[in-house]
Amino acid sequence: MEMLSVGASSDLGCSNSSCGIHEALALSDRLWNEGRLHASITVTERAALRPGGSADSSCAVAAALLAAVRLARVRCVSRARGVLDEIRPVTERSKRDGHDGQDRRDDVLAALSLAEGYVSAAAGAARSAVELAEAGLRRASRAGLTSWTPLGHVTLATAALRAADLPAALAFTAELMEDAIFERAMSPAGESTWAIVQVVQADKGREQATTLGAELIASDRALRQLLSAEPAAAAWLVRLMTDMGRWEAAERCLREAKRVSADNGSFRSLHAAALHAAGVYHEDAAHLRRAANEHVDPWARASALEDLGTLLARQAGGGPEGGPGGHKESEQLLERSAALYAKTEATRDALRVRQRARSAGTDPAPNHPIAVTGAAASDHGRTPGAAIALTDIEYAVARLVAQGLTNAQAASQLFLSHHTIAFHLRKIFRKLGVRSRVQLAATWHTLHATETADQSKPISSTTPSPAQSR
Repeated sequence: MEMLSVGASSDLGCSNSSCGIHEALALSDRLWNEGRLHASITVTERAALRPGGSADSSCAVAAALLAAVRLARVRCVSRARGVLDEIRPVTERSKRDGHDGQDRRDDVLAALSLAEGYVSAAAGAARSAVELAEAGLRRASRAGLTSWTPLGHVTLATAALRAADLPAALAFTAELMEDAIFERAMSPAGESTWAIVQVVQADKGREQATTLGAELIASDRALRQLLSAEPAAAAWLVRLMTDMGRWEAAERCLREAKRVSADNGSFRSLHAAALHAAGVYHEDAAHLRRAANEHVDPWARASALEDLGTLLARQAGGGPEGGPGGHKESEQLLERSAALYAKTEATRDALRVRQRARSAGTDPAPNHPIAVTGAAASDHGRTPGAAIALTDIEYAVARLVAQGLTNAQAASQLFLSHHTIAFHLRKIFRKLGVRSRVQLAATWHTLHATETADQSKPISSTTPSPAQSR
């Protein structure tokens, strides 16, 4: 099973099988894994509020936390917060009570913080999610509670990646791998794998990410769990697979997203996810527009707006389906997308989309290919005409450093830490074959002059589509 609720609840002190909650949670797990999400959540909520049961019991508290997590997965955030509010008085009292001579409910308080962080992340409140996840992990460490820590790790890995803090994202994905190895009860198989795939793409490139993404799509269990919990995942995977020519994998992902939506029609987030994936696969503006309107998750909505704006820009610049005003609408959609990304603390995504908004309709490639020619090629032992692919962030960092900015100044402009700037700068040096900032500046001006001279050529004829670095 993907979420071992009985094990997770037992770790919170729910060991009395006669109360009936153990049996209810086992049923809830089975329903969830069968794809009957509404029934699963209903059973879990009823277990938390079992007639005649004690609201103060460890079993009821554990069931409530599990219900909140599952509600967050389908983006019923208000209901999830309502469930957590119901048990907050119990957990507050637990701070004062003792259990076996110890500060009795550090385990419950840890699980509460981790669940609250997970719910906040689903609501797009990244800063709050990070604070709660960090607090929950500290408490879990003190209490020796490992079964609930995967919620904190997936929250922090995703937040770090979206904030363009790649070193932190790599560290938290390593924790997610450990969670999977030890089969920790609350380890979300699909979500964890998707987080890892995204970090691999940011760190090592799309080819390695595609291999992992295809494996994720091939796993019935992991894909079903992911598509039930992350409304932006289907479109992201479909985009990656189509960009890399993996059409069979893209079609399988889209088919599964449609099935999950059809089986759970009461959840708006799942319907929006299926529309979004279909819009990406078929390059259908109408589907993308509906997805942007229906998405509950703020980051997913920003992603749909970005896909729609990018598609309209390409159409407006590429033929009869564009029509007058296409560039203007595209620019407006991309600006809305960037603002929404920024609101969710997704610095990496906001930066990418702002760059696109400034050049709406030109189909700019997010992985910036720079041709090495002339002196730059001979100076660094590269083949003339070879392409160096810098990611959005690497391109932005290289441009600022080549202009003479310090790491701290570049960090301030890009809303990153100076450690992250240094991290990207090392990768830029390696890609460009330079060893100092002076060499970078000299090489950059040569390369950028070549790039500028080639800007009149249609980028889409030699480079991937603009959605690929996402």
